[in-house]
Amino acid sequence: VAAEARLSQKGIGALTAGYQLLGSDDGNAAFRFPLGTNHAFQGFADNFLTTPAEGLQDLYAGVGAELPGGVNASVVYHHFWSDEGGSELGSEIDLVAGKSITPNWSVLMKAAFFDGEGGEPNTTRLWVQTEFKF
Repeated sequence: VAAEARLSQKGIGALTAGYQLLGSDDGNAAFRFPLGTNHAFQGFADNFLTTPAEGLQDLYAGVGAELPGGVNASVVYHHFWSDEGGSELGSEIDLVAGKSITPNWSVLMKAAFFDGEGGEPNTTRLWVQTEFKF
């Protein structure tokens, strides 16, 4: 189950809020995406690439902006807890900024800061990416 609301204004940015539930079968097995990734949905720290057997609930909110110099940036806050039992799993802040240098060259930076609870590890990740199109 997933729901998301987004309010955006071209030239300014966007506000986003949402909720996602990856359910559990009484804590024995959880819904999983066999051909996909949770990286884009359950936070960039990748703590939940595999859904825990107890399931996962994610409540999130974010803001994106078109910054001076042609930089597009966003920050998203996630709060995670289990489907079965409602155990706190932690919270995460994700940051991303990207810029097109030329029509064929772009750069992207992403950072994730996960504060784990209930046995989940604290995780910090940073990516720097460049892309060339031919």
